[in-house]
Amino acid sequence: MARGPRRSLVTLQFDPAEEDLPDQVQAEASERGAELERLFGRRSPASWLGLPFAMRDGDVARLHEMALELRANSDAILVLGPPGLEAAAHSLIRMMGPVLPEVGPRMEFIGRDWSGTQRLTRLLEWLGERRVSLVALVSERFSPLESACLRILHEHVLRRHGPAETGRRLVLAGSGTPTPMSRQARQSGLRVLDHPLPLPEPYSTLTPAGLLPAALAGVDPTGLLEGARSQARSMEEQDPADLPAVRYALARLLLAQKGRNLEFLGAQGPTLTGLMEEAERILALPMEGKRRVPLPMAWRPETSPSRREPWLEGGPLGAFGTWFSVPAQIGPAIPADILQDGWPGLEELSFGQLEQRQAQAEAAGWRHAGLPVLELRLARLDALSVGAMLCFLQVARGLCAAFHAPEADTKVALSVRHEHGRGLPTLGEAIRSPQGDED
Repeated sequence: MARGPRRSLVTLQFDPAEEDLPDQVQAEASERGAELERLFGRRSPASWLGLPFAMRDGDVARLHEMALELRANSDAILVLGPPGLEAAAHSLIRMMGPVLPEVGPRMEFIGRDWSGTQRLTRLLEWLGERRVSLVALVSERFSPLESACLRILHEHVLRRHGPAETGRRLVLAGSGTPTPMSRQARQSGLRVLDHPLPLPEPYSTLTPAGLLPAALAGVDPTGLLEGARSQARSMEEQDPADLPAVRYALARLLLAQKGRNLEFLGAQGPTLTGLMEEAERILALPMEGKRRVPLPMAWRPETSPSRREPWLEGGPLGAFGTWFSVPAQIGPAIPADILQDGWPGLEELSFGQLEQRQAQAEAAGWRHAGLPVLELRLARLDALSVGAMLCFLQVARGLCAAFHAPEADTKVALSVRHEHGRGLPTLGEAIRSPQGDED
């Protein structure tokens, strides 16, 4: 029996109040038909389309085996990389659920939590005689601060374990761009996990820079890549105009064209909150270009109401919302109220039902404030669906860049231009001129 087309694990729902938007998206897709055919064709120039298949099964198995080895032989695993790579890896771990302390070594993200002078000193004191492994997440280059942290931590591992053992305990995980540090590490006999496609940081989650930290935290990377591959295969031999990722990308651009330049990203629960934070990182593009693209902003539950609510209460907004959802889970039963917490009737629900109703109330608040709300639905809450959503978001970003700002992935940030001294004092000069500290 012949198999039908593979179904997308991610679906898109338009806001019923925006009756014209689906037709406008369809018309825009038809107008861009030739460009879509080129991007999704067999000889596509888009690296994001083949990203889930770039790593071979043998590469994934090697990465997983390396993670199991480091977990078994370490009391602490230190992860260090540029902020974007650390954020992607940390979000991926948050999506797949925290690992309880008794099932593995302690894992610390250096740039995120330990790069301050006092804190790094305290970390080194705490490490002491503990068995330590060090993972460097590698992109185009390290900043001077990240390089300094890497040298200090590398020296500690060398003193604690010796050169031969350090060769097993220091691993470089690449995000897709060849770097001099990766080449030098390989020549020195260190272990390097590269990615065969040249990719900028927003696509790093499904590369070794994202998958190795996840595996070190106890997540099986195979399920994530299988979900991404399933999502990619669901786009094969389909009319690009009908693909959910294409329709979502075009809806974002059309809403921005109408003046809705801010995209709130919302979700309920820690897994989807981690996914929402990664979506913010993936979808962000420079504002320059022939057409404006919306600026994504994660609607974080930990943000104080005084920072969140004014967006909704200040009158008509130039914004729209994207809500991430999954089918309702059952979860633990809620006992009757014996503490007088002020919420009678909770015992009539399971925790999963309450969580979903809370999410529906939040999204209803957006609609009440006049925001159109797009909904991205996952089929399930597991590694396959999370991998599929990551692939979906990366395709949406690639399309928005292709339609809005083809230079987006090569644009140099102002802070980096400052470090290089393009019209501004260079950080290199400051490093070589310590006398400035005497003022």
